[in-house]
Amino acid sequence: MSAASLLAYGASAVLLTWGAAHLLPTRAVADGFGNISQDNRRILVMEWIAEGITQISIAAVVILVTAAESSGDSASQLVYRVSAVV
Repeated sequence: MSAASLLAYGASAVLLTWGAAHLLPTRAVADGFGNISQDNRRILVMEWIAEGITQISIAAVVILVTAAESSGDSASQLVYRVSAVV
């Protein structure tokens, strides 16, 4: 396994952990906003969950493309660049 692949897997593991950690305190974060309307609470919770799922999804795509292709492949490079921008 190349150093580039190890780096991609490592970065994905960090992002996957970060995404999961982002999902866990969702209720506490929403409660921290105090007395807000039910609609605002739903929007806040939806946005917080969307961020966590986005992070987990990006990590999963990077892991899958690294496993399917070599890290030096042009498709892998494109996925890495797009993931970095997102």
